Amino acid sequence: MRVKGVLLLCLLGTVIAQAQSTPPPVLFFSDLIYAHATGNSDPTHGTNQGDYVTLYGNWLDSYSSIKLNGASCLTVISGPTAWRWYEKMVVQIGSSCATGNFSITTPSGTWSGPMVSTINHSRSSDITIGSTGGIYFIASSGSDSAAGSWSAPWVTTNHAYETLGASAGNTVYLKNGFVQYIGDYDAQSWGAVMLLRPTSASGGTVTMPNAFVGYPGGTAQIGCNASTDSGSCATYGLRMVGTSGTTPMGWWTFAEITWRSYLGSVVTTGGGIVTDTSCSSWNGGVAGCSSRNWRFVGNDISSPNSSGGTAFQTDADYGDEIYGNYVHDIVLQSTSNLDQAYYASTDSNEVDFGWNEIYNNQGRSGIQVHSSPTSGTSDGRTQYGIHLHDNMIHHIQADAIQTNTTDPSLGSGSSVYNNVLWDCGLGPGGQSFGYYPCATNEYGIEGAQALAHSPPPIWWYNNTICAGSRCGGSALGVAVWGDSFPPSGNWYGTTSGLLATTVSNNILIASSETQAWGNDYFDPRDYSDTTCLNAAIYDNQYNTNHLQCPEYANTNLEFGNDNAGTNYPNTYPNINLNSIHQDPKIVAMNNTAPNFHLQSLSPAIGAGLHTITDGSGTKTITAPTYDIDGRIRPNPPSIGAYEYSGSTNSTPNPPTGLSATVH
Repeated sequence: MRVKGVLLLCLLGTVIAQAQSTPPPVLFFSDLIYAHATGNSDPTHGTNQGDYVTLYGNWLDSYSSIKLNGASCLTVISGPTAWRWYEKMVVQIGSSCATGNFSITTPSGTWSGPMVSTINHSRSSDITIGSTGGIYFIASSGSDSAAGSWSAPWVTTNHAYETLGASAGNTVYLKNGFVQYIGDYDAQSWGAVMLLRPTSASGGTVTMPNAFVGYPGGTAQIGCNASTDSGSCATYGLRMVGTSGTTPMGWWTFAEITWRSYLGSVVTTGGGIVTDTSCSSWNGGVAGCSSRNWRFVGNDISSPNSSGGTAFQTDADYGDEIYGNYVHDIVLQSTSNLDQAYYASTDSNEVDFGWNEIYNNQGRSGIQVHSSPTSGTSDGRTQYGIHLHDNMIHHIQADAIQTNTTDPSLGSGSSVYNNVLWDCGLGPGGQSFGYYPCATNEYGIEGAQALAHSPPPIWWYNNTICAGSRCGGSALGVAVWGDSFPPSGNWYGTTSGLLATTVSNNILIASSETQAWGNDYFDPRDYSDTTCLNAAIYDNQYNTNHLQCPEYANTNLEFGNDNAGTNYPNTYPNINLNSIHQDPKIVAMNNTAPNFHLQSLSPAIGAGLHTITDGSGTKTITAPTYDIDGRIRPNPPSIGAYEYSGSTNSTPNPPTGLSATVH
């Protein structure tokens, strides 16, 4: 009965394969948060249906159903397909859809919203379905005197912006093949392909923003991609005319668009005065007259031919959501240390920056947070509510992440978690840096907007950071560098609280050469910008005694052995507690094809803190619910950005009631 034996082995294999199945599905975010159920003039996928919505998540393959508000009212247009290290799929809203959360079922389980990105926001549902606004189209062959429909599209984004900006809830799709790179439409020498002016800024709201979206499955580009276009190409991609008045600005979504610049910055938003309180009728009573609630989702942003300029910058903004963008090949003709990949610039507050990939910045940083005074006391305030999570940042000349001029006692606090940083601190290349860390809290707080004598820390947790020559960086790279200066010059208003930092649950990998800086992994500075002494103790108040430091670390895996196998010990035993000095046993540690997932015997698995406490013992935060891939974290979690990707199920018992007879 050989066949029965084969059958038994096949059945056993099937059960074991099911036990080792992929994780259940997860939805991170979507491009639209407001959509129409009808009114789409595109006949491609049916008559008079609604908006196309792109959903981003992971393990969406082999779905058996996808619903909105519990109803089977969606049509799947495409996907799931790969995007960055996760997936995306496009659905169309049907006429029977109602406001609610998305759910999706696969053989591994069911996801039922809200999406991960909505947890810390005021929206109660993944998406609002309404009748306000309409659905419009733009095509290279269109005309701005047309109706803006599928069969009679417009031809410029500026016309659509100025036509629709005073109302709410409009969606504009850029049809496949659309390219726009000639700027200066208002003859005012702003040099931008797409220019946003406050006179047409937005009549939208936080739940009903307007949107520019690339048509599903197509390509749409704004800005120059090659030097051969230089004769007619505008310098910038998207640029905003700032305002000093009380005109509302913001509430636009830009999604699935290719953005390019020829000489300058690619995308820049912002405007308004943070200290002007006369905008309370539309701003919710916070952040003065700052612009607000810009959303950038799933865009491709690059400036390969530019010799200067930040690729992506927000300025005087409040409440921005920046998800799933690919920011890459930045200022490749530059050697300036002022060019960032993403710059949360002056008075950018309550920024949520997640699931983005930043690659190859020949300027300076991957992410820089920094506020500078530009007009006396009216702006340049200390920033707050900065949340940088679930990003991959690599091939960066200097810091992968800087959180400068940030006061964690204001707003929703500030956090940096679930990021994977490598191939950073690449070194000079014309730069002027003294050394090249992967992650820094440089400058800290130089004054604050509110009294903050005992501020909570900036939380750095569950990141995986590989610095120094081990992962392609300079020989002087370190994983985390803390740097806190005392208040000086009253730059940002009331001088009061100072920066405190908590570093926990991180995998910190560095090369042995960083011993020149006293520590392979963690290089804290006191309030005089002097490296803390080995005997330093934690203190988040300004004190000239160098035995005290505002940085605190607890339960990190620190690895930096040299070619002889020496793993250097903890340099700061009083402020760097419970560190694990072992090989993290990641899949591949190099700068050409790294893979920072954990191997089955990694000491990081289950070794993290579920509840993380700061150095004062009075402030706590919990480990992330999900890892960067979207796996649910157990209690206790693993150290680093990843949970172990192997099977979490035990081997099942063999099936019963079967027999095999061998002849």
